[in-house]
Amino acid sequence: MQTDERRGATPDGNLSWNTLRSSGEVIVHVFGELDMATAPTLSDLLQRIENEGERSIVVDLAGLEFCDSSGLRALVVLHQRAERTGLRLVLRSPAPPVQRLFELTNTDALLERG
Repeated sequence: MQTDERRGATPDGNLSWNTLRSSGEVIVHVFGELDMATAPTLSDLLQRIENEGERSIVVDLAGLEFCDSSGLRALVVLHQRAERTGLRLVLRSPAPPVQRLFELTNTDALLERG
């Protein structure tokens, strides 16, 4: 089994991530704040992963301390794209503030849990 781990962060350091590729699945651990300033970076990262041919992406949200409507929109757009393309998308372990945002906006019903 071959694995490949990579790390990255936004220039301001408000959002960081590491990706672990193993056995046809990519796990993306995100940390910090997902907001108007950082959501485009996460969207770009996830789009690159998709473009590389990965068919399964797990986004681990345990380290996400804050998520605003821009961050939520980025995750919903990813979900919509996944449904259209057959990509397996799992959002895992949302931190309590992020879980609360999902519940308040009824997006928790749209996003697969793993």
